[in-house]
Amino acid sequence: MLFYLQTSAIPSASQGANALELLEEKLLLETELELCQSPNLHFLFNLRDKKIHLKARNMVLKEWQLETVRFWGDPLPLTAIPLVKKSTLFPPGREKIKPGQTQETTKVEIDALEVDDMPGSYTLHLEGRVRVYIKTKARGFFSGLASVGHALRWFTAPPLLTVWYSLSKRSFTAIFIVIKDRREAKALYWTLTEGSACVFLPSRNDLMPAQKDEKLITSNKK
Repeated sequence: MLFYLQTSAIPSASQGANALELLEEKLLLETELELCQSPNLHFLFNLRDKKIHLKARNMVLKEWQLETVRFWGDPLPLTAIPLVKKSTLFPPGREKIKPGQTQETTKVEIDALEVDDMPGSYTLHLEGRVRVYIKTKARGFFSGLASVGHALRWFTAPPLLTVWYSLSKRSFTAIFIVIKDRREAKALYWTLTEGSACVFLPSRNDLMPAQKDEKLITSNKK
């Protein structure tokens, strides 16, 4: 005797994805509502729409457009993740003044770091072994070489780190971001400070895979 299970009773792949997106939006609203209680700034990395928002009390103060977004590793919770540190090959720094040097000059100039002094490529280290690699779109020969270096790093470092942390049953997540405008990438580095709260909304490609809509037939012999 054959029993047919109606396909209308089985959630389709699109229905499963929509339900997951609604759940993510609910969790995101709850997280941002909690962050709005504080006057501190926070960053929303909207990987779904390829944007980064600088927000305060639910107001968008600045927006960065992203050229490319890649994701590797364990999914991230929709909660605020603090920034631990920023690292770059050539960190910005002020000119060091030797003791007594200012006494020999009649004019003292304040050496303040500006946005243009910031790096265009860098790595963000967040709590929970989360790393965000940020670079600008390659322009020119040397930028092209740097882009190749970043590509090699992306395809080697995250997999190796994933294996390393998995040995101790610890999670690891890596996100690769390309910002087209170099000055905008520098401005992001300038704005991000240690302790900044960061929230990550995953792209649709990183959603949990839903079951395919299939017609199930089971047999039961008496």
